[in-house]
Amino acid sequence: MHIEIETTNTSDRQVTARRSGEVFFIREQQALMYKTGQKYPDKFTLNIYFGNDEKLRNATGSLPVGRYQLAEEAFYINNNQQMALNPSRLQPLKAAQAA
Repeated sequence: MHIEIETTNTSDRQVTARRSGEVFFIREQQALMYKTGQKYPDKFTLNIYFGNDEKLRNATGSLPVGRYQLAEEAFYINNNQQMALNPSRLQPLKAAQAA
């Protein structure tokens, strides 16, 4: 299984926690996930920044265009006890592996 980034375009948004009123800033990037045995990839949105610092979100760059290996260390459980993906742990695939 691997993912592909086709463009460096990102989108920004913010959400407010209902209970605490804390504001969280989000930067997202579109990606494709290729699964073994599946003819077509699944399109999904990858959070490349999620936190309470708007300046840090604005300074977070997009992932470069390319294909990336989904290594085990790229996954973690977030504060909401949900599986999440750490973009900094993605490993670029070499051209021969991406084919």
